Amino acid sequence: MFVVFEINGRQYDAYLGEEISVDLLSDPQKQMTIDKVLLFKGAEDDVHIGQPYVADAKLSAEFLHEQKEKKIKVFFYRRRKDSKKMQGHRQRHSVIRLTGLTLNGKAYAPVKKEIPVQAKPEAKNPAPQAQAAVPGTTPAQTAGKSAKVEKTAKDKKPGKA
Repeated sequence: MFVVFEINGRQYDAYLGEEISVDLLSDPQKQMTIDKVLLFKGAEDDVHIGQPYVADAKLSAEFLHEQKEKKIKVFFYRRRKDSKKMQGHRQRHSVIRLTGLTLNGKAYAPVKKEIPVQAKPEAKNPAPQAQAAVPGTTPAQTAGKSAKVEKTAKDKKPGKA
């Protein structure tokens, strides 16, 4: 069930049961009711469009936590003046979950979709076993060791002796 709603002067679109990040709420409560519902789409033919808001529609949501966005860097620079300044900013958001909607006395709840778990197919050709480089040892014993290669006079760089 799809819904478009308004909080703090901004419009958001989401599905019931979805977690959504909104602008920072001034006084968040654990449970909140949003009256400004602009559009609601339930089943195929169940579409309600507000003018500007849907009458008697109340969206219920729960506050989860606050979070910060990824840091952006702001760089001020004035050419030929030896003047520059670097600043950073992290926008704060509130994360809410839409728990349900009441429209004309009828309650709508989020639809839980079951995702079937698929079994992993077995490998047709298993990986070949590693051979030991030195007879009488295991590959794990020789894994970190590499053969030393002696440099000849041609390979060495000319320089100070």
